[in-house]
Amino acid sequence: MACGPDVHKLRRVERGGISGRYRVKVVGRSGLRGSARKRPARCKRDTAKRHETVNQTLSPIPENSIDRAIATVADIAPRQRELRIPMVPAGGGVDGKHPIIKYRGILHGNRWPTDDEIALCIQEQAMLGVCGAPADGLVVFDFERRELGERFLTALAERYPELAAALYVQLTRRGLHVFIRTDAGNSIPQTDLAKDESGKLIIELRANLCIVMLSPSTIYNRERGERFTYSVLQGSIGAIPVATDEQFQFMLALARGSNLYVEAPKPPPIPRPAATIPLEISPASVA
Repeated sequence: MACGPDVHKLRRVERGGISGRYRVKVVGRSGLRGSARKRPARCKRDTAKRHETVNQTLSPIPENSIDRAIATVADIAPRQRELRIPMVPAGGGVDGKHPIIKYRGILHGNRWPTDDEIALCIQEQAMLGVCGAPADGLVVFDFERRELGERFLTALAERYPELAAALYVQLTRRGLHVFIRTDAGNSIPQTDLAKDESGKLIIELRANLCIVMLSPSTIYNRERGERFTYSVLQGSIGAIPVATDEQFQFMLALARGSNLYVEAPKPPPIPRPAATIPLEISPASVA
């Protein structure tokens, strides 16, 4: 209210019943008087000026790929709109991968994170990226084993070498995250792509209404007492390629392919020589 153009004087008249709030009288140029509560919110022009100052202090995104030694959460989190990826501060849960705010509106694309929520990303040094429609069709192939992701990239390069070379790929604790944008990403839900012999999910498509850890987040697993930092294997978060429908369908079929996750048969065991049992001869049997 103090930001209005007609307000030129505020006078505290009494302490409110709630801590930190005050009853104030407002005297405007029009001569009208009224009462309101003083609010901590700032006027729009002050907020815009603060955003402009923040943007001027940010270093430019490196070309080709984000330098692992330079790019930090503080570099990436304020650029959410530029990167077209809404980000949510992480650090909750036993594994440290859960959001620490209410993010339903961000997940559904109803709003962008606030300045305070961006500050939490920097404070916690961990952030989750929203997939799907809010991120302009972003989808992530999540490989629980690194060798599976490497086979996927090798097979994709044989068919679409330029696309495979441009993919943004992150290293996780056990596997890989492969990022790509596609029109189908605006509507396709989370999809299980492959399981191992025991039924454990090992390849997953993180898509609409999903979130995924982003590099260079650092998480702390409270159960193991371990810290892990996500790193970049190739590509740039600022230049995630867009796949055609044909390319995306090929990637889905490739991830579902049995050649990626069926382990090679183990060689048969080497037969051991049969154990010899000594023959006992009783004295009665000797003539």
